[in-house]
Amino acid sequence: MINNLGGIGRYLGVAVQRHASGLDSNDLLKILRQARLNKFGKVLDPINEANALKNPEVLDGKRLNSLSEYIHTYKLKSGDFVAAATDIGFGRSRNEDRVAVHPSGNGVIVVDGLGLGGGGIVAQVVAEVFCRRNGIVDDYFTKECLKDILEKEVNGDVGAWDAACFASCKIEEDGGKKIAKINIVGDCKVLIFGKNGFKFESDEQSLVYEMVSDGRLTPDEALYHPDRNVVYNSIKSSGVNDPLSYEREVEEGGIIFVVSDGISDNLTPDEIWKLIKDHMDNPKKVIEILSDVTDDRMKNCSRLTRMMSYEARASAGVYPDGFSSKPKKDNIGVGVIRVN
Repeated sequence: MINNLGGIGRYLGVAVQRHASGLDSNDLLKILRQARLNKFGKVLDPINEANALKNPEVLDGKRLNSLSEYIHTYKLKSGDFVAAATDIGFGRSRNEDRVAVHPSGNGVIVVDGLGLGGGGIVAQVVAEVFCRRNGIVDDYFTKECLKDILEKEVNGDVGAWDAACFASCKIEEDGGKKIAKINIVGDCKVLIFGKNGFKFESDEQSLVYEMVSDGRLTPDEALYHPDRNVVYNSIKSSGVNDPLSYEREVEEGGIIFVVSDGISDNLTPDEIWKLIKDHMDNPKKVIEILSDVTDDRMKNCSRLTRMMSYEARASAGVYPDGFSSKPKKDNIGVGVIRVN
């Protein structure tokens, strides 16, 4: 009977098998919560994801309060491994971040929706176009995103102010070398770590980055400036300015982070390196570590900011929990590529 119910029934059948093996009700509940339909109409089986890895996938994390609740894993055509997750985050009612992975296209994108309530829809559109375009971000990608967003606006699903930022990374091989092709719109980021430490951080299209470039702020002051989330570029129905584009050679054993500002606003690259340097071979473990730290910072956000004023932080150099950035409650989207 269960087998006749299709994908959901098969998933429940796995849960029953797990119950027979001795897992308690909490384990079963977690398994059932992780069952969700993606836009391709497949049921993702967290016990055996192998069947889903050949297809591009958009993660929405709508019912997840922590990244560690469900971390998706993939192998890219390039042979590199990816772990990816997104969640609502502490203190938020909905998730407007999206993460898409295109295994055969060797691509990962993290999209951060913003605006007046429809940002998650815009983020979904961008992630879906990324999947349809084989992980390629170019002029055709932009045009297709704008067309689909405009259709959503005409239908009343989003408003003129609903938009999204994104960061994408596509791995290409050139003469035996692996090249990360990176595109940035707004304040999402790509970070690259080699086996011996931090290598690269993309810039942002944001107010504080402009102020740092102009000498009006120091890089440290940007970490706790009240306007650090103001961006001057995003993709919306009215258009988008050119993205920041990079090509960086990546070394075997290194790690590439593609993140929304839920990660990059709470942790600096140096802080991330200290947390993950002993786990470079395990991208899933890396996300679990970041999940624990960002969850804790978000839960204690109000207390930490009450304890320390702007002036006090400028003097002390860190917040009471030992981190440099002003803690922030936000959705989180992250893709971690382990280069092989």
